[in-house]
Amino acid sequence: MRPVPVDARGLQTDRLEGERARLAYVTPSHQFPMGPTLALERRQALLRWAARNGAYVIEDDYDSEFRYDGALLPALKAMSPDNVIYLATFSKTLGAGLRIGYMIFPEHLAQAAATAKALLDNGHVWLEQVALARFIQSGGFVRHLRRMRQQYLARRDMLKTQLEQRFGRLPVMGAEAGTHVAVRFPERFGGAYSLCARARSRNIGLYTVQAGGGHEYPGVSYAAGWVLMGYASLTPLQVRVGVARLAQILGAGGAR
Repeated sequence: MRPVPVDARGLQTDRLEGERARLAYVTPSHQFPMGPTLALERRQALLRWAARNGAYVIEDDYDSEFRYDGALLPALKAMSPDNVIYLATFSKTLGAGLRIGYMIFPEHLAQAAATAKALLDNGHVWLEQVALARFIQSGGFVRHLRRMRQQYLARRDMLKTQLEQRFGRLPVMGAEAGTHVAVRFPERFGGAYSLCARARSRNIGLYTVQAGGGHEYPGVSYAAGWVLMGYASLTPLQVRVGVARLAQILGAGGAR
């Protein structure tokens, strides 16, 4: 496993030069866990690298349905069908308990993938898949996504507004899409682990970068000062109360 750094524009594709890997795993719509969207020119650079090296790119598009700011960018799969394996799930849009996702393979890999899947298990139960297919065909899924985007946007805006009122302008990554943001608090509030522990003492869910999957590699550049904040399951009122409670814990000023 070879980690590649990310910044506010996503995967630093210039770091791929000289890498002879055969597979790259990326989350370009909303990089996990830090949240930035992979810029168009970097998408192109990643695909050029894959073509030169005969590599495949796994595009995990786990929450691409929720984008709030800026233009939609084309999926890597749409830009290079023969080099990209596309993954997506309904766990973010409908619920994790549904346990239905899907993969789109290059045509020349489809049969091998189907064979491997058959060897791994006997497939999912059929009833949920049929119900989901009818929900999509009826237009209900599109209407549901439209409602959820509006609700999540309101919750995200409330979180950004309350953080600024209580703590001033904090560095934030990933707010343009998805259902969580990464936030860096000033050093005076302590490191990420201390901050998250103090928040949990008051039933506030903050998470370290390591808790979001950044624990596998030493020296993660965002590990020390950043925390992850989710907002999808909260009402705007809960967001406001939670940030106010956090400010009280940390002794921060700002509006009340």
